[in-house]
Amino acid sequence: AWNRLSDGERRIADRLAEAAGEVAYASATQLGRELALSSSTVVRFAQKLGFQGWPDMQAALRREAGAHHRMTGLPPEADDFLDGYVETEIANVAYVRSQAETLHAAGRILADAPRVWTLGDRTTFWIAGLGTHMLRMIRSDVQQLSVVPGDVPDRLLDVREGDVVLAVSMSRYARRTVQVVRGLAERVRIVLLTDEHASPLAPLADPVVRFGTRGVTGLRSDVGAMATMQALVLSVARRRPDAADR
Repeated sequence: AWNRLSDGERRIADRLAEAAGEVAYASATQLGRELALSSSTVVRFAQKLGFQGWPDMQAALRREAGAHHRMTGLPPEADDFLDGYVETEIANVAYVRSQAETLHAAGRILADAPRVWTLGDRTTFWIAGLGTHMLRMIRSDVQQLSVVPGDVPDRLLDVREGDVVLAVSMSRYARRTVQVVRGLAERVRIVLLTDEHASPLAPLADPVVRFGTRGVTGLRSDVGAMATMQALVLSVARRRPDAADR
């Protein structure tokens, strides 16, 4: 969580949120020099995000940056793209299995929380909305937060100690979402659904459930995100004896 990061690690997270594409091509030493930190601090930050070290995280950032420059990658004559598409999405859905332990931990937290807030922006807004809809079918006190600037202050006042925020985010990460979640993480627990890349929201959350986003072209897929959200809701439902009455 954000409170467990050192000041230096928080500066790295800020830099990642501002310009992940630039960070992808900086060595640990270069990034440390830019932020007046040691290279070991940069390496520890990468490890806290689940990577083996900085080169591993850097490779993920570069793959992500490259995908943004390839919105389509199929030649016009590739009429058999459908097989590749289906196989790719099957792999994205199967990725949920690798998250089983973390997903069930998140399910317990969301089932036991007195109130749950969902949050998403850009691509993930509708995924958070889907989660809101399904969670309301199995438990009470589920609200969706808006990150529209004019709506944020009033809604944040309604989030109370003991509540849990279910945040959904995938690249490209919206800066305003990072800012809102950072503020919330100082008061309440954050459960995060995010992609398999180096999400700047990961240090703010516990647990972090990841989903696959590989696409048949450079266009990222959200099928894995939807499948993971549905699996998470099922995990919550298993722990709510009142779900069958709704």
